[in-house]
Amino acid sequence: MTAHSAAKLRAFVLQALLALIWVSCRPAPTAVPTAARIPDTATATQPATVTQPAPAPTGTAAATSAPTEPPGRTPEPAPTDNASPAPTATPVPNIFAVVIQEFAQVYNGPSAVFERIITLTGGMSVDLIGRDAAGDWYYVDLLLEQGGWISSASVRVEGDPGALQVVDTPAVPTATSAPGSPPVIFVRDVNTLVLQNFKLHENVILTVVQVENPETAESRNCVISDPEETLCPFFNRNRIGVTYRITAQGDQGSFAETIYTREE
Repeated sequence: MTAHSAAKLRAFVLQALLALIWVSCRPAPTAVPTAARIPDTATATQPATVTQPAPAPTGTAAATSAPTEPPGRTPEPAPTDNASPAPTATPVPNIFAVVIQEFAQVYNGPSAVFERIITLTGGMSVDLIGRDAAGDWYYVDLLLEQGGWISSASVRVEGDPGALQVVDTPAVPTATSAPGSPPVIFVRDVNTLVLQNFKLHENVILTVVQVENPETAESRNCVISDPEETLCPFFNRNRIGVTYRITAQGDQGSFAETIYTREE
């Protein structure tokens, strides 16, 4: 080896040693922290606080909350598909009757043995709702909680009574009048005569005459609507201090008479 080559070798070795010394004495570089990657959801790094929902009511939960009813109010039940339809009222023809007697009785049933509801006076009109099967009695509208029955002999019908419905009638109660009681007529007040124990629907001829003046005799008819008691009008003026003889002759054989003097 030449002197020149040995010098180059020594220079190279020296440089290598210096480089090693420099590297070993150099402080370690400070590591630069790298930012951690934030995950897409917050729950990846820290669990989120979860609020537990209120327990659902028993049964199938509704999709939306039902509206709250005001306090004290009862919710109305929801309509159902199988609800029964409202009954349809049977049309009633426009038929009415006019009372043709001075007094006409209305009863709870189609007979004078039923309880009397009201007394109608001549000229009054009532709407007819129905009739009995025989057509002897009409069921009338009294504008009360219930209707009543009036004898066909007491009214004049405006319209076709045959168009009326046949109404179911209650059982006939036992008559309170004693069998075989004789017909009676008397004066109730200055305007009213009372006939008792005559036959139902009997046509009675009433005759009123002043005892002291037979030429004043006057007659009118009255149809018996209630065998127990039928009211008929008093006529022939009914003067104070005058004595009257009053007779009632029925077309079915009933007869009664009385003497009456008006005191005041």
